[in-house]
Parts: sequence; C-alpha cells; structure tokens
Amino acid sequence: LVGPFSFYGNVSKIFSPHSKESIKCLAALRAITISWIIMGHSVLEDADGDNPLRFVEATDQFLNTLFFNAYPAVDTFFLISGVVLAFVLFKKLDKTPALLTDSTSWLLGYLHRFIRLTPTYISFILFVMAWLPHLNGPRSAGSATNSTVLVENCESKLWRNLLYINNFEEMIESIIYENANLQCYPISWFLATDMQLFWISPLFLVALVYSGLAGVLVSLLGITLSVIAGFYFTFHYDLPATSMTRKTLYSSDFNKYLYNKPWGRLSPFLIGILLGYAIFRIRVGKMHIRRYFNATISIVCWAASFAITSAVIFGLYDNIRGASDLTALERASYFQFGKIGWAIAVSWVILACELDVAGPVKGFLEHYFWVPFGRLSYCAYLVHWFVIRYYYDRMDRSAHYVSVWTSVLSSGIPNTALSFIFALFWSALIESTCIMLEKNFLRDDEETARVPEPTLMTYYSAPVNGDDKFPRSMDVQTINVQFYDDEPPMIRSVANTMSTAPTDSMRRYKEFQRRIMSFDDS
Repeated sequence: LVGPFSFYGNVSKIFSPHSKESIKCLAALRAITISWIIMGHSVLEDADGDNPLRFVEATDQFLNTLFFNAYPAVDTFFLISGVVLAFVLFKKLDKTPALLTDSTSWLLGYLHRFIRLTPTYISFILFVMAWLPHLNGPRSAGSATNSTVLVENCESKLWRNLLYINNFEEMIESIIYENANLQCYPISWFLATDMQLFWISPLFLVALVYSGLAGVLVSLLGITLSVIAGFYFTFHYDLPATSMTRKTLYSSDFNKYLYNKPWGRLSPFLIGILLGYAIFRIRVGKMHIRRYFNATISIVCWAASFAITSAVIFGLYDNIRGASDLTALERASYFQFGKIGWAIAVSWVILACELDVAGPVKGFLEHYFWVPFGRLSYCAYLVHWFVIRYYYDRMDRSAHYVSVWTSVLSSGIPNTALSFIFALFWSALIESTCIMLEKNFLRDDEETARVPEPTLMTYYSAPVNGDDKFPRSMDVQTINVQFYDDEPPMIRSVANTMSTAPTDSMRRYKEFQRRIMSFDDS
C-alpha cells in the first residue's frame, strides 16, 4: 500500500527506460507535439495584450504560420491514441483470445480508462479553482476570460467534465440559452473528445479482430462519415478553415460545431487504429512489408510525408493573413482532408521507425532522452494552460506583443519548461499513484493470471576463440531458443541438449531449427 505513494519511486518510474514491447518513437512524438502546443498557446496569449493590431499584422510573415496554424498538432495526439489503443488490445487478445467475448473485460477496459484519466484530471481542475482567484493579475483583469468567470463556470459545470461531455456544452447551451458560456477549463475539450472516441472504438476494433479487410472497410466508412459531417457543418454554418485568421480572429461557431467535436477528430483516430493493428501484425510476423521499402521507395515516402505536413501547416498562409478568401468547399476540404493527410504523414514516420527505414530519424526519435518527456505529456497538457496564465499574471503589466520569435523566447520556452517541471510533480504525486493503486486493487483477470515468461537461450554456432569456450560477444551467428517453464521436462531437456550441440554448417542449423519448431506436447 505504501509503494504507490512513494514520490521517489514514482519519479524513478517516469525516468525508467523504454519498455521492450513499446513503440519507442511515440515518446518523442508526444514530447515534440505537446511542446509545440504549449508554445503556440503562449504566442496566442499576446493577442490579448495591449497592442492586438500589431499581433494581427504578424500573420504577414510566412514562418509565423508555424504557430498561427499549429492546430494540426492536436491530431497527432488523436493518431497516437488510436495507435496505442489498437496495439495494446491486439497484444492482449493474442495472448488471451477469450477476452474478446468476455463482457467483463470490456467493462474493465472502460473502467481502466476512466480511472487512468479522471483522478489526475479532476484533481487538477479543483487545484486551478482554488488558485485562480489568487492569480488575478493584470492579464486576467483585462481579459474577457478572467479568473472569476472561469471559477464560476467550473463550480456549475464540473460535473460535465466528470462525465466527459464538456465539449458539447457550447452546442447545447446555444440551443437553450441565447449565448453560450465558456467551458470549465477550456483546454479540457481534448480529453472529452478523446474519451468519446474511446467509447466508440470497439465498433472498429472488433471488426479488425474478425477480419482485417472488414476492419479496414468499417474504418473507411467511419472516416467517410466524419468527412460528410465536416462538410455539412462547414456549409451550413459557413465555418472558416481554421480557428484564427486575420478576418476571423476567433470563430466560436468553428469550435462549437467542428473543432472540438468527435466527428471532427475521428479520421486521425481511426488511421491510428489501423496503424496500431498493422504494427502488431508486423511484430508477430503476420505482415511482411519490410521488403517492399527499399531505399528509393523509402525516400519517396519521406518526401511525400514532408510535403504533406508542410502543405497542411503553410497551405493556409494567404487565408490566415487575409490575402485570399476560400470557398466553403475549399474550407471544408482543407479541414477534413488536411487531417487525413496529416495523420497519414505522421503514420509514415511511426511505420518507418518500426520497419527500420528511418535512418538517423529513428535514432533521434527513439533516444532515451524523450522517454520521460513522453510520459509527462498528459500532465504537461493538463497543467500548461494554468502555467501560461500564472506566467502572464505575475507580470506588472498586460502582455505586449513584439514578434512571434520574441514571444517564443520570452514566454514559449519558459512556459514549456515550467509545464514539464509542474507535470513531473503532478504525475509523481497524483497520476502515478492512481495508476499503481489501480494495478493493486482493480487488476483484471487477464493481468492477474500470470503468463509464464519464456526462458531465452542463446546458441553459438561454434567456439571461435580456440580455447573451447563459447564467446561472450554477439558477433557470431546466434540462434534463440524459447521454451516456457511449464512445458514438459522432456522438451526442456532436448532443447538444452540441442542448444549446446556445436555445428558448423547451415544444414545442421536448418535441421536444428526444424526440430525445435516441431515440438508438441506429445
């Protein structure tokens, strides 16, 4: 009972290396994405400063679009959510197929998701409600979203966050009331949307279990319905292509009907599910596609990925700065197909690392440096909005915009660093504690039933150092033999005998492999 509350133990887990079965590059993608989001939000805070017109003029600079149109970053998280969900589920089903038809396991899966997110999430909102009134500095006092309004919203609407329906409250209240109020803790819409996509995920996952083709077709149907919904709302409400342009500094209807709704984020989530399923099949040897990606094809894929991501980010440059207007068809096409293109482009990065065709990018993304930052990304997302408000409210004057890069250096980087530091403490004190308590008290049957770990033996083809001792180094041909501790002693004995039998020819190696693979309980 004491272990989950150990701050030192929880911090040690955060800084521990990659797990062997994890998709290692995801840690870097999480860390880079959340850093981009924090810097983007920090830059946008200057729009509420004492010289907003100068901030608007900054849209004329091409590279500033990297922050003014940083919205695709959120789609990376929805993609990763789908990847991890599918990959973990299919690993479990591979070990215990009966889980598919066990309703209790599915209910425990929903319970696990709720417990995994909710205590950390709701406790932080309560923390914000307690502290915001004490941080009502110059920034908040001169803003429409002052601390008093935010706390009052949370007092009356926190139950919606607890049920993960808070991303719909603007739509619902606009029907009941003339004007919709702000959400409790504005960035929490992401958690609600992500949870709602998780709720409907079995529709696509079960289809993949029964048939890969059926799963792909059902997922394509879901993507198609998402696109249709996006086109409908864009045409019906004349929505912009993105939340902020020079002519529409903030579109409440865009957020209300499209930006933070599950039908607006379903496409990258489903592409993530398909990618997670593909990675699982590659790992277990049921999908052999590595041979198709030679150097030429890999370079073409990398070029296409770079071109797509660049087009998604910078393609709205003229529209954002007000130099051109887009038709409703163009706006709807950008929002929907841009998300699909972005998800496919990022999926290639993940798949290239998995197939080992990423070159130095693989080493960069899979480096241990990213691991703790990846694990802290959830808490960093939770705390960063509060950190930004705290940072600006500690100033003795309102925000003053100079340039985007000044904002990045003066507030973006400090806020990112402070968010990760705050996230470390919140994760070690709350998130990790809840995870460990759940493992101790709410572990499902699949986790409780211990699966025997395979014993790994390494067979060397022959001594190479001339002194009749097998070498310690791995620079010779090796054969891995696996058997389980609960297998019959006869098999273990034969495996031991064969694993030490020297051979110096490929013929004997093939015979050895054939005989090992042909063992059965008889």
